[in-house]
Amino acid sequence: MQALGLTAAEVSDQLRMKNIDLGGGRGDLGQVEYSIRALGSADTVAHLAATPITLPSGKIVRLDALGTVDDGGSEERNFALLNGTPVVAFGVYRASGQSDLTAGDGAKARIAQLAERYPNLRFTLIDDATTYTANSYHSAMETLYEGAALAVIVVMLFLRNWRATLIAAVALPLSIIPTFFVMDLLGFTLNGISLLAITLVTGILVDDAIVEIENIDRHIHMGVPPYEASVEAANEIGLTVIAISFSIVAVFAPVGFMAGIPGQYFKQFGLTVAVSVLFSLLVARIITPMMGAYLMRGKAHVEERPDGFFMRKLMAVLGWTLRHRALTLLLGLGVFIGSIFSATLLPTEFIPASDVGRSQIKVELPPAPRSADPKMPRG
Repeated sequence: MQALGLTAAEVSDQLRMKNIDLGGGRGDLGQVEYSIRALGSADTVAHLAATPITLPSGKIVRLDALGTVDDGGSEERNFALLNGTPVVAFGVYRASGQSDLTAGDGAKARIAQLAERYPNLRFTLIDDATTYTANSYHSAMETLYEGAALAVIVVMLFLRNWRATLIAAVALPLSIIPTFFVMDLLGFTLNGISLLAITLVTGILVDDAIVEIENIDRHIHMGVPPYEASVEAANEIGLTVIAISFSIVAVFAPVGFMAGIPGQYFKQFGLTVAVSVLFSLLVARIITPMMGAYLMRGKAHVEERPDGFFMRKLMAVLGWTLRHRALTLLLGLGVFIGSIFSATLLPTEFIPASDVGRSQIKVELPPAPRSADPKMPRG
């Protein structure tokens, strides 16, 4: 450089002016405006070595004509230790909108390939956050299966008719499976929010079918043939079943259209519940009467048995409420006001605290001078 009349500062200034990315304007794509950037920095060592340097005489030489251009190690600014041994630590994170489990399984498969290709390297998994995600999924599915089984058992205990229980039980998969297709069309996934919705709605999905099949069974006990009993019972209670389902939809569907950050959390929750309830209504109005007409068995007219102890007490309470309608209304209003007031006494938070079964300790040490031992990193 001395022979060519250059200084290190001049070379550095020319590299700084040429090895830079600058704004190149803006462009419109659809209804979105994007910034355009002109890439001028060297992306490889060879590209950097070929950078032209202007001499005071006006001539141009390559950067590698002034010296050696290579890619060396940088100054050590941080380090990682595993069991007291220095290691190269790295993390893999999923892209926004993608699945934790898919990203985790893909990363593990790729690391296994790298381990086979480079046998001298040893990979150690330090932390895996997808374990919590997988455990949450399996826990939710087990709860779903248990809820479905208990719902069928309760129906069997009260109806005491295996045919009626079978018809009510069929309503569960016939309502859940189409819901999965709609979730896929809406871009939903099986996550904590959507699984919570499915778990919550498990008992609700058999409500419409139970109302239908119970009314059909009542008509059969009155001596009506199963086919006619299904038609009469379905027509008799149709508006009631529709009112039950749409009242649930009216509560949960607006939750799926909330604005702001809470709306992003509860969109899948509210819409999943609403869609599954609508499918349960469709099953109750079409599939349940059809199955009742062909699976139920006719019976001779049976005289109604006297009510039991609990039913007599319940009817006595209902009779009292009908005789004292104003007082019943005031009591109901008082319970409603008391419920609203009690909600204000509860602490509020956006996301409840949860135990993920993991402990993480973070220690930040004060700055310290470089140790006398060159193998020890700075604090």
